[in-house]
Amino acid sequence: KKMPKKSASESRIRVAIRARPPLQREIEEDGVLHSCLAVDKERIFVSKDGNQPVVLSVDDNGNTNLPDNVVQFSSDSVHDDEATTRDVYASSGAREAVLASLDGIDTTILAYGQTSSGKTHTMIGDIAGQERPGGREERGLCQLAVEEICARMQATEEDPDQDLSVAASFLQIYNEEITDLLAPRSSKQQKSSISLKEVDGRVIASGAHSQPITCVEDLNRVLLQGTKNRATSATALNEVSSRSHAVLNLDITHTSYEAAFTPQGSRDDASEIQVVRSARLSFVDLAGSERVKQSNVEGASLTEAAHINKSLFALVHVVQALHSASSSSSSSRTTPVHVPFRDSKLTWLLKSALLGASRTLLLVCLSPAQRHSLQTLSSLRFA
Repeated sequence: KKMPKKSASESRIRVAIRARPPLQREIEEDGVLHSCLAVDKERIFVSKDGNQPVVLSVDDNGNTNLPDNVVQFSSDSVHDDEATTRDVYASSGAREAVLASLDGIDTTILAYGQTSSGKTHTMIGDIAGQERPGGREERGLCQLAVEEICARMQATEEDPDQDLSVAASFLQIYNEEITDLLAPRSSKQQKSSISLKEVDGRVIASGAHSQPITCVEDLNRVLLQGTKNRATSATALNEVSSRSHAVLNLDITHTSYEAAFTPQGSRDDASEIQVVRSARLSFVDLAGSERVKQSNVEGASLTEAAHINKSLFALVHVVQALHSASSSSSSSRTTPVHVPFRDSKLTWLLKSALLGASRTLLLVCLSPAQRHSLQTLSSLRFA
């Protein structure tokens, strides 16, 4: 399954894949992990049979021989379990997305995958920005993005003709209700649903709280407050499973004063005009799809799983409709293709990211465990 290759700056939508390291419970007592994955540069190989590991061989011409039980996928970038989050930020297209937002282009980074595949870790890492044993980088994509933005802020501080400001809001979609993760815990606004409105082609959450961001520490405080308010629970697959979709929005405003031009088109250095560029950089940590037989959830957790899977199915249907609408055969259609954005709060909120001139990076996170091979295949097929 080959995707067309474009540079990060040329592609409006990019797809990256990240395979996480195995968890201790996924390693056999003898210390062996029978992985369902194998990574080779921009290719990833997955076993269709959860009971069989991926075993590849290379012929004399350097071609990879695929057994019948193995499927090959390729993507814009593939990252194995040795890659740090900083590696992913640098080479997946995430950094280019951040730079595009500084140029006034709305950008979205989505983490997609089954529960316990490493999505939240990739997005926010260790909120305190600490390193785990072994010195592995654990700062998440959103902190790395703010590092980049704050470096630009410091540069503009030395220029009296420029100003750069950032404000963060943090939302969750839980059981098809949107709540404000930054609202005070005693506030009714945090407990009740926030309405979505479409303004100038962008879907916004009306009434959400925001916090100014001037450094990574500011962002960590926002993430810490929001994470405490986010819905989580323990399942058989994840001790701290996210039961909601989380959306961190960074609203970036860049104001500059530039020389004006006369009606004849010549530069008028005696006067200046104010130019304001605004963009939204969104980080979407999607709740993980899960097979109820594996997660062993029941009661309220079963209801949460149903809402999660339903909204992810809605996302798949929207992407399929967009693909159908943009296919070469669409020119012969007599009626336009309906894209069901309003089928869920998630797809309605993501409408701006999937349409228009925005940039989107889909980061698919995968588990190497054989018991998850079917879910891994499903995630890669969506990608």
